Amino acid sequence: MPVWRPLFLWPARVSTDARAASFNTGGIIWHSYAEGLERALVEGKPIYMLVHATWCPTCRAFRSVFFERRVEALS
Repeated sequence: MPVWRPLFLWPARVSTDARAASFNTGGIIWHSYAEGLERALVEGKPIYMLVHATWCPTCRAFRSVFFERRVEALS
């Protein structure tokens, strides 16, 4: 009987730094996953987790959303 194994595809480079991808670090305060999770639990707020690839055209186009004033205000 074949054994099922999950397939994980990892990018060549993983970064938790929003500055590396230009996701409006001037208007939005980004946190690491651990810090964001801790703050969300303490403050009772939801988490937005951004997962992207620098080579992805859709991800590049999505960057502009983070420069909108309403998104900055929500952060």
